Formats: sequence, structure tokens, C-alpha cells
Amino acid sequence: MPYCVSKAMMDMLTKVTALQLDMAYRFEGKKALVTGGSRGIGKAIAERLLLEDVEMDKFDKMIETNCKSAFNITQIIARGLISAGRPGVVVNMSSQGGLKAAAGFMPYCVSKAMVDMLTKVTALELGPHKIRVNSVNPTILKTDMTKDFYENEEFMQMFRAKHPLGKFATVKDVVNATMFLLSDDSAMITGSSLPVDGGYLVN
Repeated sequence: MPYCVSKAMMDMLTKVTALQLDMAYRFEGKKALVTGGSRGIGKAIAERLLLEDVEMDKFDKMIETNCKSAFNITQIIARGLISAGRPGVVVNMSSQGGLKAAAGFMPYCVSKAMVDMLTKVTALELGPHKIRVNSVNPTILKTDMTKDFYENEEFMQMFRAKHPLGKFATVKDVVNATMFLLSDDSAMITGSSLPVDGGYLVN
């Protein structure tokens, strides 16, 4: 599991970095690759490529909040269910940002991509115990956390245009999707990421 989740993080990191580099630099006809980015010189280069506006402590906190917490809770619940010999269902709250890179949202996208891979690996490992694991991946919702985005009319018009249905999801939409995944109506669904995105990912 740790290997798969960390590789999902690196894949999304690569995608978002590519988007941000495209905005900040021009490497026409060239490709840049940095390996060994976990320590030493490789880490220093990777941090430079992340651009100066991404602070590593904030990056780490996002991983802790979005991925590590999901892992810890899933582990505790799964152990209890397995010990009791009971089936169960886990639904992780992810985001469309875990499935599609967005420039300027690197820590968020990377952490949610980790949640999606966590979902897949735990589905594999817990399936034999009759425990299903899925994630819900909504588009931007109108909440206190997204207030600044909703107040930026230019951004919202641009972003809404990328949704074929021409609208954003509501909290109710996400609740309905989650209830479906928790119910027996989805008894044959596990290891899946369910977009609630008005078609954003197919655009």
C-alpha cells in the first residue's frame, strides 16, 4: 500500500508541476525529468520545481489532513470489522482534483490522488473480508472553504464553462452519491472513484 500511494502522489505531482511550469517557464522542445526527489540534491531540485509559492510545511499538512487521516481511520475501522467477522463499507471523500491536475493547487491535488490510490489498495486488501472501499470525487462545492472562489465571478464563469452540465455540485449531490456507495445498491462496486462533477473530467 505505501508504495502504490506514494507513486500516485508522484504521478499527480508530476502532472501539476508540468502545468505550473507551463505557466511560469517556457521549455519549448524540451522535457525535464528529476528522479531521486526524496532527499539530497534531487529533493532540492524538486522543491525548486514546485515553485516558491508552495511551502513544504503546508504541503505536509495537506497530506496529513487528506490522506493520512483517511488511512488511520480506515485501518482502525477495518481491524474492528475483521475482528468481529462483519462486512462493512468505507467511503473516502476525495475530489475531482485527485483525478485531474489543476495548476496552483498542487498540495490539494496530490493529497487527493493519494486518497484515490489508498481507496484502490484498501479495496484490494479488504475485499476478502467483505469490506468495500470507494471514494467520492466532487467538483467544487459552495462551502465556507470555497467562499473566496465563489466570490470571484470571472473565475467561476470560466470554471463553470468546463462543466458540460453548466453547474456545480451541491452538498446534497455528494450526500446522495455517498449514500449510494454505502448502500447495498452498490454491492458490486469497490475500489472505484465516483466523480460528482457535472462532466468536468470528460471535458
